[in-house]
Amino acid sequence: MRRAFVYGSLVALVWLGINACQHEPPRISDVEVSATVFNPAQGETVALSYTLNRSAQVTVAVRDALDRPVRTLAQGRQEAGRQTVQWDGRDDAGRLAPDEAYTWAIMAATGRAQAIYDPAGTGGLPVEIQDRALDQEDGSIHYRLDQPARVRLRLGIRGGALLRILLDWKPLPPGPHSVAWDGLDKDGLINLLIHPDIAYDLSAFALPENAVITTGNPASSELPFLDLPESPSPNPDPPVEAGTELHRHALHPRDACREPRFEITFPETVETTAEGWPVVQGRSPVRIVVDERDRRLVTESRFEVILYVDTIFLYEDEDSFTPYTYQWDTGGLNPGPHVITVNVHAYGDHIGTRSAVVVVQN
Repeated sequence: MRRAFVYGSLVALVWLGINACQHEPPRISDVEVSATVFNPAQGETVALSYTLNRSAQVTVAVRDALDRPVRTLAQGRQEAGRQTVQWDGRDDAGRLAPDEAYTWAIMAATGRAQAIYDPAGTGGLPVEIQDRALDQEDGSIHYRLDQPARVRLRLGIRGGALLRILLDWKPLPPGPHSVAWDGLDKDGLINLLIHPDIAYDLSAFALPENAVITTGNPASSELPFLDLPESPSPNPDPPVEAGTELHRHALHPRDACREPRFEITFPETVETTAEGWPVVQGRSPVRIVVDERDRRLVTESRFEVILYVDTIFLYEDEDSFTPYTYQWDTGGLNPGPHVITVNVHAYGDHIGTRSAVVVVQN
């Protein structure tokens, strides 16, 4: 009789345990990626592993930096325990993903209960860049990252013109990095390496947790983001830790966080040199036209135009528009070639730069 009671109690406990497990809400834990960076163009893949506390209907998706779904890697029932999915760096249409940073979204559902792993809202904290150095012999810049981050590298004249942007919030893995540079401004007209007041700025902020970076896609410069439909994030309001000071550029939409593009023209010039340089004299209008692709971003808030001649400050207008025309008085300049540089300071610390050679004939 006692044995029957004990056996019955054990059966009841087992049944209660099974029943409790069946009603336990799903949990996703121990999420890991096999690599921080990989090259899909060379056939490399990356693995995402995670643990489920119970069986559930699971969806695993890769999302881009605009938080849009790129690839669905799993969709169906998965059992409790360790799970692994592979991504080959392609979207659902089979296209190679542009070189960028990507995150993962995992959703496990059982009836009305669900668990979501979506780290897209993590990261964004300023990252201290280590061991930074500029080699003024060959122009290379060296530094080290202790964690995956987006990095911006700008160069110019201390207290003056911005002249070159080598990295524009590029996602990079941890470790030592080197950037080759020819020492010239964006238009190849000014040698910064021989300037006594050369300056450079390196800034970075952390990528989201478990982000993975793709490399090797030659079309990335023309197609930084795939043409994908919008889709709501599974976790549209990720929590931000109280007191956290995110980097200002981490708050910008990734497709809008770039330096503005524009052109410099000399509309009343009728003569050019054999090199194609415009010849100017007296008062000569300089026209700055913001690229159509960036016009809305630049003009939706106040922006300013700053002009320099031979890297020396000339003029600033803090309330500019496009197209913008400046009446440049060249009378005080020596005859011969000069370099005019324009900086367009747009919203949220975005600065575009262009330079052009003109020949003054007074």
